[in-house]
Amino acid sequence: MSRRPPKPTPPQPRQRARYGSSTGSPNAEGSAGKGVSGKVIAIFAVAMVLLVVVMAGQAFIRAQSRPVTAEFITQERVDDSTARLWIEVDRKDTTVDAYCVVFAVDYEHAEVGRREVFIPAGGEKLQSVAVDLPTRAPVSSGRIYGCSQDVPFYMDTANSYLGAR
Repeated sequence: MSRRPPKPTPPQPRQRARYGSSTGSPNAEGSAGKGVSGKVIAIFAVAMVLLVVVMAGQAFIRAQSRPVTAEFITQERVDDSTARLWIEVDRKDTTVDAYCVVFAVDYEHAEVGRREVFIPAGGEKLQSVAVDLPTRAPVSSGRIYGCSQDVPFYMDTANSYLGAR
């Protein structure tokens, strides 16, 4: 008997790598959507960064356009039912009347007194104002609710209101 050479075995299909194709080609069976999803994530990230930049710009513009701002400086106790709050008021136009709403809080951050403060036209652009505030409890701090140049009618000193409204 003559010996024949062994028959070559047919090539086996390549085993896929555990997490996708071992060939690394983008059209391989396991990586069909990777390019598209990466692009979507990149576009979403760029859109989010643009949104944050636009919102920060709007907040900055809004803060710069306020005609009157105030900052709480300190407080002191006058007596058991009165506190004196010191605020610093910054006005862009000192020829216009303005007002601010301030309030005092206790150690549990509950409001214990509130008052509207009238700031007449004239004076310096930056003023320190002392506000005596009746309170219901001992005060730990003060806060500013807000300021405006739109003075309510009941605070307007140009008119005297003698009749009931």
